[in-house]
Amino acid sequence: MAVNTFTAHRLLWFALREHGAGVQATLATALYESHFRDGGDLGDHAALSDAAARAGMQGAGALLASAEGVTEVREQVAAARAAGITAVPTFVFPGAEPLSGGTDTATLLATLRRSSGTSPGPESWPPAAPLDPVSQPSAATRTGRRGSREGA
Repeated sequence: MAVNTFTAHRLLWFALREHGAGVQATLATALYESHFRDGGDLGDHAALSDAAARAGMQGAGALLASAEGVTEVREQVAAARAAGITAVPTFVFPGAEPLSGGTDTATLLATLRRSSGTSPGPESWPPAAPLDPVSQPSAATRTGRRGSREGA
Protein backbone atom coordinates (compact mmCIF):
# COMPACT_ATOMS: atom_id res chain seq x y z
CA MET A 1 0.00 0.00 0.00
CA ALA A 2 1.42 3.37 -1.01
CA VAL A 3 1.44 5.91 1.80
CA ASN A 4 2.11 9.64 1.67
CA THR A 5 4.95 10.02 4.15
CA PHE A 6 5.38 13.78 3.90
CA THR A 7 4.05 14.38 7.43
CA ALA A 8 6.28 11.60 8.77
CA HIS A 9 9.24 13.35 7.14
CA ARG A 10 8.17 16.59 8.83
CA LEU A 11 8.18 14.73 12.13
CA LEU A 12 11.68 13.38 11.42
CA TRP A 13 12.84 16.90 10.54
CA PHE A 14 11.37 18.17 13.83
CA ALA A 15 13.02 15.34 15.79
CA LEU A 16 16.45 16.27 14.45
CA ARG A 17 15.98 19.99 14.99
CA GLU A 18 14.52 19.79 18.49
CA HIS A 19 15.96 16.59 19.92
CA GLY A 20 19.05 15.62 17.93
CA ALA A 21 20.18 12.77 15.70
CA GLY A 22 19.79 10.07 18.36
CA VAL A 23 16.10 10.78 18.90
CA GLN A 24 15.60 11.11 15.15
CA ALA A 25 17.12 7.64 14.65
CA THR A 26 14.91 6.23 17.41
CA LEU A 27 11.87 7.85 15.79
CA ALA A 28 12.82 6.42 12.39
CA THR A 29 12.97 2.95 13.92
CA ALA A 30 9.57 3.49 15.59
CA LEU A 31 8.12 4.62 12.25
CA TYR A 32 9.54 1.57 10.42
CA GLU A 33 8.13 -0.74 13.09
CA SER A 34 4.77 1.00 12.97
CA HIS A 35 4.52 0.71 9.19
CA PHE A 36 6.29 -2.55 8.32
CA ARG A 37 5.68 -4.63 11.43
CA ASP A 38 2.36 -3.30 12.69
CA GLY A 39 0.74 -2.15 9.44
CA GLY A 40 0.35 1.44 10.70
CA ASP A 41 -0.49 4.32 8.37
CA LEU A 42 2.39 6.81 8.41
CA GLY A 43 0.03 9.49 7.14
CA ASP A 44 -2.18 9.15 10.23
CA HIS A 45 -1.50 11.70 12.97
CA ALA A 46 -2.39 9.25 15.74
CA ALA A 47 0.12 6.68 14.43
CA LEU A 48 2.76 9.40 14.08
CA SER A 49 2.09 10.71 17.60
CA ASP A 50 2.37 7.18 18.99
CA ALA A 51 5.71 6.65 17.24
CA ALA A 52 6.95 10.00 18.54
CA ALA A 53 5.93 9.09 22.09
CA ARG A 54 7.79 5.76 21.79
CA ALA A 55 10.86 7.74 20.70
CA GLY A 56 10.55 9.95 23.79
CA MET A 57 9.59 13.07 21.87
CA GLN A 58 7.58 15.93 23.25
CA GLY A 59 5.65 18.41 21.10
CA ALA A 60 4.80 16.11 18.20
CA GLY A 61 1.06 16.83 18.39
CA ALA A 62 1.59 20.57 18.06
CA LEU A 63 3.86 20.04 15.07
CA LEU A 64 1.36 17.73 13.37
CA ALA A 65 -1.43 20.30 13.83
CA SER A 66 0.70 23.05 12.30
CA ALA A 67 2.40 23.76 8.99
CA GLU A 68 5.82 23.92 10.67
CA GLY A 69 8.54 22.24 8.66
CA VAL A 70 6.55 22.11 5.42
CA THR A 71 8.87 24.49 3.58
CA GLU A 72 12.02 22.86 4.92
CA VAL A 73 10.95 19.32 4.05
CA ARG A 74 9.80 20.41 0.57
CA GLU A 75 13.27 21.92 0.07
CA GLN A 76 14.88 18.64 1.18
CA VAL A 77 12.69 16.66 -1.23
CA ALA A 78 13.55 19.06 -4.08
CA ALA A 79 17.28 18.77 -3.29
CA ALA A 80 17.06 14.96 -3.33
CA ARG A 81 15.27 15.01 -6.68
CA ALA A 82 17.81 17.47 -8.09
CA ALA A 83 20.54 15.04 -6.99
CA GLY A 84 18.84 12.33 -9.06
CA ILE A 85 17.24 10.43 -6.20
CA THR A 86 13.99 9.01 -7.55
CA ALA A 87 13.55 5.75 -5.63
CA VAL A 88 13.44 4.64 -2.04
CA PRO A 89 15.61 3.65 -0.49
CA THR A 90 18.61 5.22 -2.22
CA PHE A 91 22.06 4.66 -0.75
CA VAL A 92 24.74 7.23 -1.64
CA PHE A 93 28.39 6.36 -1.08
CA PRO A 94 31.34 8.67 -1.84
CA GLY A 95 32.94 7.83 -5.17
CA ALA A 96 30.27 5.29 -6.12
CA GLU A 97 27.08 5.30 -8.11
CA PRO A 98 23.97 5.55 -5.90
CA LEU A 99 22.13 2.28 -5.26
CA SER A 100 18.36 2.65 -5.57
CA GLY A 101 15.50 0.45 -4.53
CA GLY A 102 15.72 -2.88 -2.78
CA THR A 103 19.42 -3.74 -2.83
CA ASP A 104 20.79 -7.00 -1.53
CA THR A 105 23.23 -7.03 1.37
CA ALA A 106 26.13 -8.33 -0.73
CA THR A 107 25.87 -5.41 -3.16
CA LEU A 108 25.59 -2.89 -0.33
CA LEU A 109 28.62 -4.34 1.42
CA ALA A 110 30.73 -4.48 -1.74
CA THR A 111 29.83 -0.89 -2.66
CA LEU A 112 30.59 0.33 0.86
CA ARG A 113 33.94 -1.45 0.85
CA ARG A 114 34.87 -0.03 -2.57
CA SER A 115 33.80 3.44 -1.46
CA SER A 116 35.85 3.27 1.73
CA GLY A 117 38.89 1.86 -0.06
CA THR A 118 38.91 -1.36 1.97
CA SER A 119 38.13 -3.66 -0.93
CA PRO A 120 39.35 -3.80 -4.52
CA GLY A 121 35.94 -4.73 -5.82
CA PRO A 122 32.91 -7.00 -5.70
CA GLU A 123 35.03 -10.12 -6.08
CA SER A 124 35.63 -9.97 -2.30
CA TRP A 125 32.04 -11.12 -1.80
CA PRO A 126 30.93 -13.70 -0.80
CA PRO A 127 33.38 -14.49 1.96
CA ALA A 128 35.29 -17.78 1.77
CA ALA A 129 33.49 -19.10 4.86
CA PRO A 130 29.72 -18.90 5.20
CA LEU A 131 28.34 -16.33 7.58
CA ASP A 132 27.00 -17.56 10.87
CA PRO A 133 23.16 -17.61 11.10
CA VAL A 134 23.10 -14.53 13.34
CA SER A 135 24.84 -12.50 10.61
CA GLN A 136 22.51 -13.63 7.85
CA PRO A 137 20.27 -10.79 6.64
CA SER A 138 16.57 -11.17 7.20
CA ALA A 139 14.17 -11.35 4.27
CA ALA A 140 13.11 -7.77 5.03
CA THR A 141 16.73 -6.59 4.88
CA ARG A 142 17.42 -8.47 1.65
CA THR A 143 14.43 -6.88 -0.02
CA GLY A 144 15.32 -3.42 1.29
CA ARG A 145 11.99 -2.99 3.07
CA ARG A 146 13.37 -2.23 6.54
CA GLY A 147 15.48 0.67 5.35
CA SER A 148 13.09 2.23 2.90
CA ARG A 149 11.95 5.80 3.19
CA GLU A 150 9.27 7.07 0.92
CA GLY A 151 9.37 10.55 -0.50
CA ALA A 152 6.59 13.06 -0.30
